[in-house]
Amino acid sequence: MSKTYTQCSQQLIATSGLGHITTCTDCGHVHLNLNAVTLRFDLDAFRDLVDMLGFAQHKLDTDNAAHQALARSIISKALRH
Repeated sequence: MSKTYTQCSQQLIATSGLGHITTCTDCGHVHLNLNAVTLRFDLDAFRDLVDMLGFAQHKLDTDNAAHQALARSIISKALRH
C-alpha cells in the first residue's frame, strides 16, 4: 500500500501567466497548477504529458504552416487570373 501524504512540501520549478509547476519532496509528485485546477503526476506520467504536448504543438505548427502555404498558393493563383 502506498503512503498517504496530507500535505506536500512543494518546491516551485516553473511559473508563467498560465499557472505554475511544483515538485514535492515528500511524495515525489509533480503538481501542475492551472488557476483553480491542480493536476498531480508521478514523474513518469509528467514526462509522458510533456512528450504528448510537445507532439501536439509540433503537429499544430506543421499543420498551420501547411495551411498557410496552401492559402498563399491559392491567393497567388487567383491574383494571376
